[in-house]
Amino acid sequence: MRESTELDANGDLPPRQPLKPTANNNWAHVTCAIFSPETRFGSSKHLKPVEGIGSILPIRWNQVCSLCEETKGATINCHDCKLPVHVSCALRSEFTAGFDIQPVKGSRRDVVQIVSFGGETGVMTAAVWCPDHDLRKTIVHPLTEIDPITQEVFSLIYFTDLDCLNDLCLDV
Repeated sequence: MRESTELDANGDLPPRQPLKPTANNNWAHVTCAIFSPETRFGSSKHLKPVEGIGSILPIRWNQVCSLCEETKGATINCHDCKLPVHVSCALRSEFTAGFDIQPVKGSRRDVVQIVSFGGETGVMTAAVWCPDHDLRKTIVHPLTEIDPITQEVFSLIYFTDLDCLNDLCLDV
């Protein structure tokens, strides 16, 4: 993404965005890359380059975000109802953001990367949930949650063990 040099209504420059280079010499938002199921970081330690942007379906680049009603950047979907939103819009609104761990059947254990965290074992996915959903029966691990057993930060396990990430906002 190229940084805007246009002043806002108060005469201020917009805040700088945390960006990482992509495999194709563009730039991507870190948070967008984390929440896009098609993308991953080439190096989980350095969180760069962002890879897999070409795997994002064209429909996701053209979908209207249900919050800002714009098509600029790829959308992700609510983990429950599939409502399309931009990552940044979801994080600024009342959406819940975090990680979901789904158990894996024995026959798939050699195909997917499995993590253990806070007594749960399975495939970890970064996701957002609309404020309309009742999450009382859903275990959502906040991005900064600490494992009570290992004292590791949840998101660091995601990057180190899985080396994969979810949704992308990319401007060229």
